[in-house]
Amino acid sequence: MLCPRCNTEVQTIQAEPRPGARALSVDTCATCSGLWLDGAELAPALPVLAALPQRMAEITQTATVGSFACPRCRGLMLAFDLLGTPIDLCRDCGGVWLDGGEFAALAAQRDSAAPRHAVPKEVACRGCGAVTPLGETYYSDRGLVCGNCHSSTDSLQAIDDRAEGAKVAYANYAAQQGAIMAQNRAPVVTGPTTEAQLSELRDEVRWLRRHTQS
Repeated sequence: MLCPRCNTEVQTIQAEPRPGARALSVDTCATCSGLWLDGAELAPALPVLAALPQRMAEITQTATVGSFACPRCRGLMLAFDLLGTPIDLCRDCGGVWLDGGEFAALAAQRDSAAPRHAVPKEVACRGCGAVTPLGETYYSDRGLVCGNCHSSTDSLQAIDDRAEGAKVAYANYAAQQGAIMAQNRAPVVTGPTTEAQLSELRDEVRWLRRHTQS
């Protein structure tokens, strides 16, 4: 497998993700110190990465397209921030690429936010700064945010705008259909009707019948 940054062959090594933990076979670049973790290696390497494949649909909506293809399967990479650290996740195989220093940055976030070897129970919202339980956060273009920031005024306004656009489009469609129907039926006469108007109406009906039959 080639390093997506240096385009050099990565090395498979045995490494302990933390002192006393079971050693893992991981792929690392000797040039840039980048690190590749397959989907099955995420949880034992760093628990905070474990849920990423299960939250793929949510991440896909907010992440940007990565600058390189997946080094494992050539799939689409998704770039986003996790606990303030930029990472790249493969949408297809669930593997993660960490540039040099990013693994240490995530580990430092873990150690400062919760007891050692545990997944952080709470994180600071990247929108408003509110301390929020990890299970109640949402991925966004700013990182993990609370429910209030996820359902912000801007988001609700966007939904309202789409709904209003749909209403206008339907109104235009209904008006067009009404005009077409009006062309294919005899005019409706309202108010007092004179003999001259009735005569004109009869002539128009006869004309419509004659042209319809032909």
